[in-house]
Amino acid sequence: MENENPNVNTNPAGEGSTNANQNPAPQQQGQQQDSGLRTFTQEQLDAIIARERSKATKGWFSAEQMAAKDTSISSLTTERDNARNELATTRAELDALKNEKFLAGKGVPSEMLEFYAFKIGKLVTDKKTFEQAAEEYLKDNPPAGTVRMSTGGGVNNGGGTQPQKPNEIMNAIFRSAK
Repeated sequence: MENENPNVNTNPAGEGSTNANQNPAPQQQGQQQDSGLRTFTQEQLDAIIARERSKATKGWFSAEQMAAKDTSISSLTTERDNARNELATTRAELDALKNEKFLAGKGVPSEMLEFYAFKIGKLVTDKKTFEQAAEEYLKDNPPAGTVRMSTGGGVNNGGGTQPQKPNEIMNAIFRSAK
């Protein structure tokens, strides 16, 4: 009999020593191997799974809570969009009022403010502000009823001498306009 003991290591590198971990002995029919394994019934497994699931999902929302949150989020999104639209409208109105105030300061009659603001608004670009466009437009298209005055001595009152008082200057302008 060459090797009757199954626990003997026949590795050529070894000395023929016994090693129970590498080659365990076959189990006899009546013996059980005690390796720390446990067996569970289906009810026990279900309880373990339910316990672990409850630990994992602790703090999660239910389907009803999620639906309520979705509704809340969509209503808040709608409110946010409405607020943004209202803000944009308010800013546009504010800009229009500022533009009309600027034009009124330039001598545009109040009944013509919207017309001038509309015409000048078409000239506004990324590089040209409303004020710059207004200066350019008003230079070429003065408001009706305004008179361009030169402070140089270009107005002659007919007598060859320059008028000294503001009333005389205005009268000279009106006479020369005829």
